[in-house]
Amino acid sequence: MKMPGAAARLLVGLRGRTMRSVATLLAGAAAGQLITLITVPLLTRIFSPEVFGEAGTLLAVASVVMPVAGLCLPLAIVLATDDDEARALGRLSLAISAVLAAVITLGMAFWAALADAPWGMSSGLLMFIPLLMCLATAVSVLEQWAHRRSCYTASAKVSVGKSLIGNGGKVLGGLMAPVSMTLVLITAVAEAVAAMLYLGWLRGSVTPDRTTPPRWWVLILKYRQFPLFRAPQVLVSCLSLAVPVLLLGVWYEPAIVGFFVLARSVVAAPSMLLGKAIGDVIYPRLARAAQEGVPLLPLQFKAVTLLGVVGLLPLIPILLVAPLIFGLLFGEAWQMAGEHARWMALWFYLTLVGVPCISSMPVLQIQRLHLTYTCFTAVIRVGLMYWACAIAQLDSSTSVALYCISGALLNAGLMVWILLLSAHRDRLMA
Repeated sequence: MKMPGAAARLLVGLRGRTMRSVATLLAGAAAGQLITLITVPLLTRIFSPEVFGEAGTLLAVASVVMPVAGLCLPLAIVLATDDDEARALGRLSLAISAVLAAVITLGMAFWAALADAPWGMSSGLLMFIPLLMCLATAVSVLEQWAHRRSCYTASAKVSVGKSLIGNGGKVLGGLMAPVSMTLVLITAVAEAVAAMLYLGWLRGSVTPDRTTPPRWWVLILKYRQFPLFRAPQVLVSCLSLAVPVLLLGVWYEPAIVGFFVLARSVVAAPSMLLGKAIGDVIYPRLARAAQEGVPLLPLQFKAVTLLGVVGLLPLIPILLVAPLIFGLLFGEAWQMAGEHARWMALWFYLTLVGVPCISSMPVLQIQRLHLTYTCFTAVIRVGLMYWACAIAQLDSSTSVALYCISGALLNAGLMVWILLLSAHRDRLMA
């Protein structure tokens, strides 16, 4: 079948504007990651594995609620009909996150009056969760507005600024107080700095409403797939990422949690930053392609192939010599983190390769199926982890390996499934 003229034009755009946009975001992400790689060896010599484990447990809990604090409505900003509707979605997202943060604050205050904080954390650490929720939603709203306006340079600058403030602050703060509170506090400060940087660079692009904005219930009805399906899917996905940290904290010593957190931060950060940069750019392109009736499969396949090749560069050395690398960079006490990193590398490699497919799910309007699949995979992965830790009582390395291998296989299955759905959609539109 001969590709329509619209598809040809879009592919030309992918080689031009899209690649420039990806390069811009990747430059910012790479600079931010470079700052992280420079500071992590310092942090592992300032903070003990136990401190990393305690802070990692709190941030694991926070990471479950932060992405869904606005019910994923910020993601609809790119799809909004006009700028007035996009601004209304941003305000609604911020209001929802503030209400949810207030409810969680009251709930934690009530819990603290009746019982001790879970997983050995202090009540003071837990109270950071509502603050992180609001800050994360603000950053997400501003980020999606930047992508709507194609201000990818602003996103790149924010990535660098956030990494510089976050990692530099942890080093300086750790020299004064090498405790878990320092790591959590600086994480919140970095989120606030990211929001302020976005406000500064996007100030000229945010204009007053030119028409009466839609009512909040109208917006929720129009974009109901995001709170009904995308938010639960993200919540379940984040739970499946956080539960291993919590299970390791219950069944093993805090140092094991520290090893897991360090390995995941080192291995996951490059793939997540690269994947986010690709996803942030290709999502609007896929949405426009669907509106123009352009086949999606060629665009997805091209991006998947590119990521598959690029992802092999860090994957191979991590699989071969990760314990040696971790011992040299972070100190001999952290060699066990390298064992965890070996298994995580395969998981995050397939996560990275599947980013173009995941980005196309809202465009294909299969978020309900995505939610079902995510629940299915979460049950399998968490069940395996629980069986390894609590029932079989395997060592921590084997437990982590089961969790990561299952994640890699399930990510591969999801990617193939979405490509098949895209091929079916393209055939129907041919």
